[in-house]
Amino acid sequence: ISRDDISPVFVGSYLLISSLEIYHMTWITYAILYLPPLISGLFLLSRQKACCGKKKSASRSNLNFQIIDAGIMNGFETLLKLGGYIMLFSLMAQMCVRVAGKNELLLMCLTGFTEITNGIHVIAQSISYPLAFKYPMIIGFTAFGGLSGFAQTASMVKETGISMRFYLAFRLVQTIISTLLAFLFI
Repeated sequence: ISRDDISPVFVGSYLLISSLEIYHMTWITYAILYLPPLISGLFLLSRQKACCGKKKSASRSNLNFQIIDAGIMNGFETLLKLGGYIMLFSLMAQMCVRVAGKNELLLMCLTGFTEITNGIHVIAQSISYPLAFKYPMIIGFTAFGGLSGFAQTASMVKETGISMRFYLAFRLVQTIISTLLAFLFI
């Protein structure tokens, strides 16, 4: 999935250590963020009927420099597209400051919902709320991936037939599960 980077390194170093200064919750945070989608995905796969077609592979005679050149250009296009979405939504996250005014909770919600990296920063910097509130909030927005992540994913899968409504519903369910688990384990 091409959402904002929610790799274990991002979660462990930026989210937990740099932002929240929590050193003892690494493995439980990984479980909270990665097990719900894994279990749900396995459940969905077990319910899916057998796939109709087999994957087609290129023959060795078709592997030439035109194919390599096209692959390189597609890679650059993908990187530029994803980078453009990240920049656009980072700017939108910064605009949330104007919209929220002095309402810190509104600022945290708008920023986290828009783009998770900026949202994590805004939430972590809050002095008005305790860690027991900030941690589940950050976990929820991280599990959702923000509108930036949703737009990036939609851009990458637009010609695959994947339903973005289903994807959004799936992300929302994962967000709710991860947030509840974060409240339980903080």
